[in-house]
Amino acid sequence: MSGLVLDRTPTIPSNIQVVCSGCLPTEVCKESEISVLVFSVTVVKFRDSQQELCMTPNQRYLFDINGYLHIPQVLNAEELAAAQAAVDRYISTPEEELPEGFSRSEDGKYYANGFAFDKALEALVVHPGIWPIIKEFTHDCPAFSRGTLIVDTHQHEPFGLHCAREDYGWQSTRFDTREGRIFCDDFVIFPYFDDVFPGDGGLLVVPGSHKAAFDRPPRLFNGGVIANKEGIPDGVVNVTPRAGDVVVMTEMLVHGTLQ
Repeated sequence: MSGLVLDRTPTIPSNIQVVCSGCLPTEVCKESEISVLVFSVTVVKFRDSQQELCMTPNQRYLFDINGYLHIPQVLNAEELAAAQAAVDRYISTPEEELPEGFSRSEDGKYYANGFAFDKALEALVVHPGIWPIIKEFTHDCPAFSRGTLIVDTHQHEPFGLHCAREDYGWQSTRFDTREGRIFCDDFVIFPYFDDVFPGDGGLLVVPGSHKAAFDRPPRLFNGGVIANKEGIPDGVVNVTPRAGDVVVMTEMLVHGTLQ
């Protein structure tokens, strides 16, 4: 059990100050390969505003029009190797040897509290490659709800298209732009630890659907169930990141998975 970490509190860099705690409703999404959803319950702020980073204009524009960002090579080689090793340890640890708070689903797809299993995974919570985006979306007061490790294979069924608005109602989440910034109160972050190629399965998105003014017709996009890449209809995109990439997505975006 070398490297196992029981402390659930992420390691906070010295230029960040913990100020309060909270929780946002965040739905866990299906993912195509091994990934960690990085969420905790700590609200933080920068001690020195001069050290703050911001979303780039390109990121802001693309997220605004598409509802998601695919950011290449967020993790460097050392960070990726450490995270991959931690993920492998969690997956290979027998159920009876997992400490309290760590468990896997019966189908071997979901691993509870994956972000807390190792310091290499905890560090992703405030990784500088995504932290400016998190701060902008939450008006400088982020609240992380949970971090589940997801291992997706061809043995797992595809997950139908859905979004927070369809699942929980139009009032359940919010996306807005003010003062040159984006505000988004419910979003997910997928760090990828394996390469995903066309045909591997993985994340499906309907770009721009986070701003849809009309309900999605029930029969559109094959009724929302898309099993393989040959069946991907026009208007749906299969996102295929490489190991070390990160996808950031608002829960207002219509999304699902291939098998």
